[in-house]
Amino acid sequence: MSIVSERVVRVLRAGLAEEIERQIEEDNARGPEPEARVLVSSALTVLELVLRTHGESCRCEGACGTEHPGRMCREDGTPKEPLIAAPYPLPCTEHETVAASVEALRPWCAPCWRKAKKRTTELAAELRRQQLDEAQTALPMDLFGGGR
Repeated sequence: MSIVSERVVRVLRAGLAEEIERQIEEDNARGPEPEARVLVSSALTVLELVLRTHGESCRCEGACGTEHPGRMCREDGTPKEPLIAAPYPLPCTEHETVAASVEALRPWCAPCWRKAKKRTTELAAELRRQQLDEAQTALPMDLFGGGR
């Protein structure tokens, strides 16, 4: 190293130490840093979030077709069949179910969810049959050779 380069390095090191000291003093003058906010919901599963919001029992409210005492099933689930989070009322299609927001979800026990899903599917099928019948009735009869 040459004499010139040694002198530059010493000046830079001295300037760096002063800069670090200045930044530490500024930081101390500002006081303690606020604690970082941690979203509690980010650590929870969707089901845990739904259970915290609505309680840890089934909330089908009779949508399964069973008349529960007090309009609520109140089933807590079992290790074999735990509670699930699903929209209330159950939508007709899986696309609508997947698109449901967390606020629209309720805890369901497996038996009530299966019954409600079956009822919803049957209602959707009946609605489709009615729409098809209405569409066929609106067709002109001579279209199929029935107007002889």
